[in-house]
Amino acid sequence: MLTASLDGDTGRKIMSFVKTSLLGDKRCILIVTHELDKLHETLDGWLVKRGSPRQSRKALVITDEHVARNHAAVVMHSLNAAEWKCRITSIPAGENSKSLEVISSLYDQLVDFQADRHTFIIAVGGGVVGDAAGFAAAT
Repeated sequence: MLTASLDGDTGRKIMSFVKTSLLGDKRCILIVTHELDKLHETLDGWLVKRGSPRQSRKALVITDEHVARNHAAVVMHSLNAAEWKCRITSIPAGENSKSLEVISSLYDQLVDFQADRHTFIIAVGGGVVGDAAGFAAAT
């Protein structure tokens, strides 16, 4: 199921939720645009609705070198300002990052970060970043 929210001033889509259920395990994928500086508000609101504990405020931000400096930095600033425990990791840009070597490095980052099933994996970037982050999250 896909739901979307619109910015009342501009009519731009700012957020979409994709709910999945794979093998009985329910997951929610949040797609946000034009609101990266307020991402912590969106995630905190989502956690409150789910009744999740405050210690669930932990995230690994996955990006690539093309968007790390601008967009991913904004996300990190938003999360850090709201006292989220977060870490950023960058993968090489391009299709070559769809590899077991890159996914393995993401697993290593998650282990080192002591990620658990409540840790958010946030992809900041395009298709390859989303594919790699989604694959790591799903496996």
